[in-house]
Amino acid sequence: MRDSVKPVKKFTDRKTAVARIWRAVQALTPTQAPQTADVAPKAKRPTNGTKAEDAARKAREGSKKAIVLELLRRPEGATLADLMSATGWQAHSVRGFLSGALGKKMGLAVESLKSASGSRVYRIVEER
Repeated sequence: MRDSVKPVKKFTDRKTAVARIWRAVQALTPTQAPQTADVAPKAKRPTNGTKAEDAARKAREGSKKAIVLELLRRPEGATLADLMSATGWQAHSVRGFLSGALGKKMGLAVESLKSASGSRVYRIVEER
């Protein structure tokens, strides 16, 4: 293969380059991929629809998740500072937890409001 291909520094035009490269690729012989053992595919875990009322049961008693859920279930909600002091997390970690763990994983609707003092207040919207 290498003997039949003459190296060049520059092609005359794009069409010539593509044609030459394509001929070189076609001349290559495919190599056999190593065979893998026949193994059954990994079974997927069954998905269960998580409801808001089930979400509270999934938080272990006394865990940071349970503390955050308790604060967010209050009628007045909880400020970012409240959540930071209760968990010891930084602001971006609290916001990520609200979005990821509560919003996406647990399926809870977290509402964000501005309080009269101008600070942001978060609370869980209870479906009724």
